[in-house]
This record gives sequence, structure tokens and C-alpha cells, in this order.
Amino acid sequence: MVLNDNKTQMSPVIALLSADEVTKRSRVLYEQVVRGEVSGISVDLEALRKLGERVAAQVSATAEATGLLPWGPWRHFEANEVDRWDALASSRGFQSATDMLQCAGDLAILAAVSQVSFPQSWRYDDPLTETQHTGPQGLSLAVFAMFGSGSFSAEPSDPLRVDGHALVRLTEEEIAAGFQLDITNQRDLVDQLLAHYKRFGETMALRPDCFEVDDATRPGNLLIKLTEERGPTQVAVVDVFERVLDALSPLWHGGVEQDGVVLGDTWNALALHVPGDLGTLFPFHLPAISIANALLEPFAWAGIEMTGLADLPAPSDLQHLALMLDAGVLSVTEKQNDFAELDPLDRAVLLRSTVLQLLSELSGITRTILEVAEEDVPLTCLIQGGTSLVATQLAKEKPEFYKAAANLISVQGVFWLRFEA
Repeated sequence: MVLNDNKTQMSPVIALLSADEVTKRSRVLYEQVVRGEVSGISVDLEALRKLGERVAAQVSATAEATGLLPWGPWRHFEANEVDRWDALASSRGFQSATDMLQCAGDLAILAAVSQVSFPQSWRYDDPLTETQHTGPQGLSLAVFAMFGSGSFSAEPSDPLRVDGHALVRLTEEEIAAGFQLDITNQRDLVDQLLAHYKRFGETMALRPDCFEVDDATRPGNLLIKLTEERGPTQVAVVDVFERVLDALSPLWHGGVEQDGVVLGDTWNALALHVPGDLGTLFPFHLPAISIANALLEPFAWAGIEMTGLADLPAPSDLQHLALMLDAGVLSVTEKQNDFAELDPLDRAVLLRSTVLQLLSELSGITRTILEVAEEDVPLTCLIQGGTSLVATQLAKEKPEFYKAAANLISVQGVFWLRFEA
């Protein structure tokens, strides 16, 4: 699969794990569950319809209150109704759309890469609003503050950038201060973050064809190169997704490696073989999906449309697994059945495959109720304005389902997946 007709060709291994393969392979496992072929796990389609009604009502309320916006870190940057990016961009005074795209791309990719596993007890005190934040929003606000202060820049005269050299040279003290961690009592977490960012910088350095422009190695350069290749007005979301996957796959280590290539969010489920070249390999690529969604707005601000949003797989994440369990759409019994006999990793793969497809089915049900077309309300907007809000509401009512979901899919033990029990 050629991404750059002149320079860049995707690794044959990575090409097998494309967006299409993510959807196709998860579909096979989902259909087995729906047909009742795996005892101990079942799907209630009537409950899915009822959940669609609740999500549709939430989407309608969101659309009326704020409009439907894409899912991603930009919503986190607007916490407490403060548009932090707008203020930062206004103070920066970009000289061109390309300058803005490069900077916004730096921040978007950095924020998505920073959504890693943190203790549920962690809190971030936002000095701007004097409010406290947890989870993904807390992480995004911490990263934003560090970005604004120049922590990731190698150029003192230009703090609003992310340079590979700066990521490699980050110190324990900078990490601890930025994420408000105790460098003594939370040493392991500080070290994991330090190693993660160092690997991020090193991964970019390995791919100058994707990340280097004018001798600067920056994540936002990936957007510049894509627009140079695909034209100034449109870029396909699947091209963005697959370029991210190809260029950054070494960053997401801990799963499967094949022919010396790190395959990222891909897992070898030995008991779940389905037909095809991949055998027992099952890709999900949640980090790459998150980055592709995070880049929608930077491209749009630069006057570039990201097309083909329906080609992007749904995220198979912890929040949506908890939502499906909480709403009674998905039921799991771990006693004397096919599901219980599976290896924990195989169970996690089966559940994530089922959730990926359930979210896709739910989006279709929701649009039918709302009488809207997919191109008018893509999945990214349904997540931000609907499913994520309903999931949060249900988690507050019954937090035990969130904990159960984390226990079910936290077997991988990798730092870059937010699946902590």
C-alpha cells in the first residue's frame, strides 16, 4: 500500500493491519457472539435499541446546547468553558495556515500520545481556573500547560512546538512538575512517562520522511507532508490513520512484533483464529484512531477537509465497554463456560471486538432515530455529544460496571492503553 507515491511506502506488515482489517476481523468475532456461539457472553439487541434512544436524546440536547463537535483533546482544552487553544493561538499570532497547522498538529498528536495509564486517584489542579480534573481531561490539561510553557520545545524563541530532541531530553523534575506528581512516592510513574516521551522522540527520529521539515523533527510535520502529497484542500481520514500507524507504530510497544515491526495495539489471541492472512492477530489501533480524530480540527482550521470519516474504525475502549455492560447490551458470565475458559488476553480481544462493532451498530440506530445521515453526524460527533456523556452518567450511577470493564480488559499491562483496573 503506497502512502507517498514518491517516497514513503507502508511496511507490508503494517499494511495488513489497515483500517479495513480492524473492522473486518472484529466483525467476525462479533457475529459469533451475536449468534450465541460463545457461551458466557451475549448481546441484547433490544437493550442496544433502548440505549440508542437514550444516546439520541443526549445528542439532541448537546446539539441544541453547544452544537456537535468532534471527539478529542480539543474538548478537554475547553474545560470550564475556557477556550485555552484560542487564547494561546491568538497570543502566538501565526504567520500562515501552514504555521498554525504545524503547531496545532504538534499539540494534537502530543495530547493523544499522552493519554496513558494513570492511577484513578490522580488529580490535576488547573491553575487557570482553580479547578480539579481527573482522567483524560486532567492529562490533556497538564500537557496543554506544559506545551504552553515551552516544555516540549527545543527553540527558546518559539515555545509552542514539540521537538523530538526536547522529548528525549525531558527530565524527571519537568515530568513531575508538569503532571503534579510526587517524584519520590510516584517514581515509577514518572519514569514510565519519561521513557514514553523519550521513545516518542526516538520514534519520530527514525522516520524523517514523516516528521522532518527544514531540519526540525516535529509531530506536526506529518500534517504538512500529508497536505503536500494529497493536495491543499482534502485529505482522506484513512490516509491520516494509516500514516500515523505506520510512522508511530514503534511507540506502542508491548503487544505483538512481527518481522521486527512493532504492531502497536495488536494482540495475538491464540484461541480466536478467523480466516485471513493475519491468522490469530487482532488489530484495534485505538491510539491511531484517537490521533486521527484529534487531527480533524487542525486540518479544518487550515481549510483542509478530512474526507471519508465512515472509513475510520470505531474505538474499542474502556469507556464504551463499560457503557455496553452498564446498559445491559453486553452480558458476561465468568463461570464454567466458553468465555471463562479463554485466556485473559483472548477474552479481552473478544470483548474489544464486540464493543467496536456494538458502537458502530449503536451509531446507526441513533442516526435512524434522529433521522440524520452519517455524513452529517459522523461517529466522532456521536461519541463526543452522545455516548461519552451517557457513559459518564451511567458510570456515576453504577461505578461497579466501569471497574468490571477495566478488570476484563486490563490484561495487556501496557502503559499507553488507559485500561487500568
